[in-house]
Amino acid sequence: MTLQFLDFDTSEDAHGVICWDALASPRPIHNPGLLAEVAHLLSRLSELHGSPGPLDDGHLWDCDLQAHDIKHQSLPWHWHGHQLQWQLSTQEALSNSITLSLTLTGSTEMAHTLALEFGNE
Repeated sequence: MTLQFLDFDTSEDAHGVICWDALASPRPIHNPGLLAEVAHLLSRLSELHGSPGPLDDGHLWDCDLQAHDIKHQSLPWHWHGHQLQWQLSTQEALSNSITLSLTLTGSTEMAHTLALEFGNE
């Protein structure tokens, strides 16, 4: 799957931890596509590398996901098994502009997954 809405900038620290940062703010008509893309990406990473969590605690990857509408109200979401689920209707998603930021941290294994699965390096 090629990512359509997320364009990541990458950086690496001295310990080999790689960080991917993306920011998206599409027109409201594209919000459902963006939300589906984020859910698919995180669900796939969870399937392949386990649940996200602090790397220092032994997790292979972690994420920081923040999404809010034009009024700066957070968009509700939660994990259900290995699936990210948004808690808003399609009508709500289409009604307002949203801004979404996603930061992924992980090792070269996760970088390899992103490159193979999503065409992102």
